[in-house]
Amino acid sequence: MSTAKRLAKYLLVYKTRFIEALLCMVMSGILTTVLMYLLKETIDKALTAKNIWILLLIVASIPMLFFIRGIFTYLQNYLMYSIGQKVAADLREQMYSRLHMLSLDYYYKTSQGKIIAYLTNDVNTLQININDVPLILVRDGLTIVFLLIYIFYLHWKFALISLIIFPLASVLLINFAKKMRLSGRKAQNLMARLYKYIQDVINGILVVKSFVQEEREIKRFTSLNRDFYATVMRFQRIEAMSIPIVEFAGSLVLAFLLFYGGKDVIDNVWTTGAFFSFFGAMLSMYHPLRSFAGLNARVQQMLSAAERVFSVIDEKPTICEVEDPEELTGFNESIIYNSVWFCYERDRYVLKNINLKINKGDRVAFVGPSGSGKTTLLLLLLRFFDPTKGEILIDNKNIKYLRLSSLRRKIGIVPQETVLFNDTVRNNICYGNMYADEESVIAAAKLANAHTFISKLPQGYNTIIGERGVSLSVGEQQRIMLARVFLLDQPILIFDEATSALDAESEELIRNAIFGLPRDKTILIIAHRLSTILNADYIIAIENGEIIGIGTHQELMNTNPLYKRFYELQCLL
Repeated sequence: MSTAKRLAKYLLVYKTRFIEALLCMVMSGILTTVLMYLLKETIDKALTAKNIWILLLIVASIPMLFFIRGIFTYLQNYLMYSIGQKVAADLREQMYSRLHMLSLDYYYKTSQGKIIAYLTNDVNTLQININDVPLILVRDGLTIVFLLIYIFYLHWKFALISLIIFPLASVLLINFAKKMRLSGRKAQNLMARLYKYIQDVINGILVVKSFVQEEREIKRFTSLNRDFYATVMRFQRIEAMSIPIVEFAGSLVLAFLLFYGGKDVIDNVWTTGAFFSFFGAMLSMYHPLRSFAGLNARVQQMLSAAERVFSVIDEKPTICEVEDPEELTGFNESIIYNSVWFCYERDRYVLKNINLKINKGDRVAFVGPSGSGKTTLLLLLLRFFDPTKGEILIDNKNIKYLRLSSLRRKIGIVPQETVLFNDTVRNNICYGNMYADEESVIAAAKLANAHTFISKLPQGYNTIIGERGVSLSVGEQQRIMLARVFLLDQPILIFDEATSALDAESEELIRNAIFGLPRDKTILIIAHRLSTILNADYIIAIENGEIIGIGTHQELMNTNPLYKRFYELQCLL
């Protein structure tokens, strides 16, 4: 299905409102033509005939006609604007819903700036043009049609000539269509790059300033901004060329009509009033025709934006549920990785032949160099990705055949990166269960060793913590994230580098919170700081995507050179 037809389906949802707007456009076009007729009557029956009563009647009619036309103009603009806003809202909601349905790999391969550009700039472009394009096409088109009918009534010969000459201008515009669409698409892509760059720099402003790189970043931004400016100006240059072409073609037609029409008035072929009314109708078509000259550029811009919006809506998740998936009602036995291989890119394996069994209640730590596959191993358990080869079982059930929501509700995760929202402490803790009572929230905070510092905040649990928890220390942020997971009371808990950025005191508080959990909780910890995991039941050493050792701290110190080297290096720090 073409982009235009697909976009039309969204408009048809509001066809009643569109029909109402269409009727208003019809009336607006008719009244514009009536005003041209009054010009003829003013000259022929009032001024030429010197009839004061007809003049008074016409004078009284003109403000009334303008008032009525103003009402119809207001209604048509309001109705079309509401349709544009509703379609934009529908598309925005559909895109946002689709983004939540997509798998994690989509966010790995698509920049945040591009996603934001899709949701904001492209949808806004659609909204503006959905409002304007039908108005130009229908309102101005009807005005042109009614005026053409009227000028045929006045003088068919000159009307026929105008119909032959005027379309020549539109033929010239067709050659610009392809260039305008390509320029519009390139401009949107550059805007997405600009958004992404701005977001990256703002997120990393501390690094920029500490390394005194402000001038370098300004130059990079200036380069991107000028590329965007140049592309937009190419688009505008093509669009701007269409307007003088139409104006020049129109001037030729009007000059022709002025000479030969004026000659016919002199020869008494038609009246002076009819001539000026004809000329006035032709001039009244100037603005609609000028709008039509820019219509092609708007349509191309709208279709380019729609293509990008639909590309998101059409994106398919790579992680899908099977038909009639099984519910995971609990966790009673074990987690098994059975010959698991995984690669993000073809033939570049991040995990290689992982065979592992974790029993309920085990407290397991994963250690290894950065990039060894530790986090990926646990993301597979949440089924953010599927193994390239092999299978993962929970209680002897392949997780590929489980309902995703039931699987993920059994596994809590505290990621390495802080994920807090610009909301109250309570709402951040309750993110997974917004209906939790106050007693449960406080109990979870106490379990995470967070209640004491929360109580000292200006509004306690109702304190707004700022974007990404900026008003809190890193240790306090981590403890709120712990409380969020503890509140849900999930049987399997994952802690990915939960203490990597903390001071010794905060690390101890979080370590005590994790290892103070009931023994029925299965705990999986990734840590670079080995002091965090010395109390684990056993430690799994991973290097280059392979398990190279399993055992307690002392066993690995005796048998595993990699683990021993890690431990000794940290002891020297």
